[in-house]
Amino acid sequence: MEIRLIADGTLGGFVKLMRMIGFDVEFLNTKDFSQVINKAKAENRIVVTRRRKIDSFSDVRVISLEENYPLEQVKKVLDILNLKPDPEKFLSRCLICNLELEEVSKEEVKERVPPFVYEHHNEFSMCPHCKRIYWDGTHIANMKLMVKNFYDKEL
Repeated sequence: MEIRLIADGTLGGFVKLMRMIGFDVEFLNTKDFSQVINKAKAENRIVVTRRRKIDSFSDVRVISLEENYPLEQVKKVLDILNLKPDPEKFLSRCLICNLELEEVSKEEVKERVPPFVYEHHNEFSMCPHCKRIYWDGTHIANMKLMVKNFYDKEL
């Protein structure tokens, strides 16, 4: 069973990192925490928040984090849920929309990426919702360095 999470507006950086390492994490930036709880119930998700005062919800699991930094928050949630990221899922989700990326041909993105990128890269992915284009640029090495400690082996 795949773990599905939902985070409230207190955890934007956490959400981006979790998506980067391949986890399904919805982001709901609202002051009304009941909306987060209701969406979690409807979609069978675990709630992750930094809120301190939380009512008890018998039908929704809530993880309240004390950690301040996204990398620490991700490590804590992985520990709590006993999760290990799958290296095959690294950068498999849109960092904005959370949907799984789809491979697209080089020709399909010709007019949507900078000429240098088009000239020097052959593999591209696209979010089916927001249509954002992803490719294996120089920033990927920095992303891999940032999250390497979450994996048992090299990315």
